[in-house]
Amino acid sequence: KEASESPGWLVSLKDGVDASHGEADEYGVSSFVYRSRKPFHPLRLHAFLKQFVCFTDEWNSLSSNSDKEDTALDKKSKGFEKKYGSILRSKGTCWIAGRDQHEMGWAQAGRIIQITPNMPWYCKTPPDEWDCEEEERETIE
Repeated sequence: KEASESPGWLVSLKDGVDASHGEADEYGVSSFVYRSRKPFHPLRLHAFLKQFVCFTDEWNSLSSNSDKEDTALDKKSKGFEKKYGSILRSKGTCWIAGRDQHEMGWAQAGRIIQITPNMPWYCKTPPDEWDCEEEERETIE
């Protein structure tokens, strides 16, 4: 059934949505923003992440029928959760030392992570080549 046809959706549209109580409150989901003026060290970051998650290229190469591989991945997940809590999703951009030309896209869901080059940093791109609106340009500058 389409969400737009569901009774709850229609009631929300008619009566207005109460943003003071959302799914984050209901399910105990929280978030935070990590910021640093230093880049991640590529080898240390890889070694840390490898303990707990699977990179997408590794994930794609795993055979879906291997119980041994599933058990190893479950152990990684449980080890991470025990030490750091349950992180369901993380995303954003990051700076990795030695890859200074591009901001890196970070996308993690469950026990799978992907880190890929996104776009050149604005500081490495002439302002006339920025693909953004005027308001965003003022924020960037």
